[in-house]
Amino acid sequence: MKRLVVTLYIFAVVSSVIFAQNIQRFEYYGSENGLSQNNAYSVTCDKNGFLWVGTMNGLNRFDGKSFKYFHDYSHAHSHRVERMWTDKADYIWAETYDGTYEYLDQRHEEFNVIPFNSTNDAATAFVQYSDSLIFVGTEQSGLYALNLQNDGRYSVTQYSIDGKCINGLFISSDFTLWVMTNSGVARLSNYMIMSCSDWTVKLEQESVGFTGAVAEIDDNIFLGTKGHGIMQY
Repeated sequence: MKRLVVTLYIFAVVSSVIFAQNIQRFEYYGSENGLSQNNAYSVTCDKNGFLWVGTMNGLNRFDGKSFKYFHDYSHAHSHRVERMWTDKADYIWAETYDGTYEYLDQRHEEFNVIPFNSTNDAATAFVQYSDSLIFVGTEQSGLYALNLQNDGRYSVTQYSIDGKCINGLFISSDFTLWVMTNSGVARLSNYMIMSCSDWTVKLEQESVGFTGAVAEIDDNIFLGTKGHGIMQY
């Protein structure tokens, strides 16, 4: 009986320690701690170890102790953040409720947005082509190329695709950029991208709508379509 009592006592002590440790692992941070809004839809971490929180009222940076609020006052768009990520230059990217991609230059604490006019347009696709080059697709205003400059800011060039909606972007193993639209697909070679600044996006298979689903297997590209199944290149 004495051995049973000792065993039960040890079990009770160990259980209470484990239970207490589990409770201590959870800690709440909200508006009373400086968070701009208590609905946190997206989080990401940057290269400096800061935690970024996207809420219904903009971006927040958390250093482990306090929040710093970042609000884009210079552009008219929704501030409800749906999704967040970082690029190779450690810009903070946020997709907002109205389909705008806003990106924050941490060094200069500057916001910019794509598309430029989000009233009847929306961003649809993002791809990091290289450490200093990004492409963003939109519903109406075409393809945007963002080149990182020496001062740490992006220069932005816009390429029209005749009002076509871009449904997806993909980089194949030979560094070809694939642009899938609702009326055709475009292939931009690495040579064209790196050697020209005024290239034109030429569409192929314009009678086919492409969904943006894409995969590469053994140098073969498989593209998802609307009503035509899978197309292989």
